[in-house]
Amino acid sequence: MSDMERLVEKIVKKIAQEAIGSEILSVHAVSDLDHYGDEIYRIKVVFEPNTKGGLLDSNKTTGLVRRILPRLGEKGAAGFPILSYISVSDYQDYKKAHPEST
Repeated sequence: MSDMERLVEKIVKKIAQEAIGSEILSVHAVSDLDHYGDEIYRIKVVFEPNTKGGLLDSNKTTGLVRRILPRLGEKGAAGFPILSYISVSDYQDYKKAHPEST
């Protein structure tokens, strides 16, 4: 993992926790290129749901990229953040199926 990926994780986690709350447990970022060759960050936001339905409040997740993007730019992270949200239990299953990604 690169220093920039660690920085992206730190920024995204802070902003996500401010916006969503303690449901956010961790953030995992990987730099990549999109199909046009532009830099992106594939970001998994791992959460522990506080609701019976196991979902995050979409009113809190909507617009999160708009809050993250300027902070990344300030720190020199040129990639666009692509966020996906995954519950902690699903993330454990993902890590078992994809050990190369952890």
